[in-house]
Amino acid sequence: MIGGFLLFTVASIGCALANNIETLQLFRFLQALGGSAGPVLGRAIIRDIYTPPGKPPKSSPCWPASWPWHRRWPPLPWAA
Repeated sequence: MIGGFLLFTVASIGCALANNIETLQLFRFLQALGGSAGPVLGRAIIRDIYTPPGKPPKSSPCWPASWPWHRRWPPLPWAA
């Protein structure tokens, strides 16, 4: 998490000092990578704390196995 915040901070300084649009785009991309570290790590920590030992975590709403209509389609290998 500290690495993500550090990357975000350094990329923000890079954005402020960018001389052209290509450099700005690169630093904005790095900002996005650094900024995404916090929410992802927070979700993983909460999942680890509230999942009972020996029980696999429930699937995410973005995972096909949790879609209500996935049973109507032919079975997919990742929707088990």
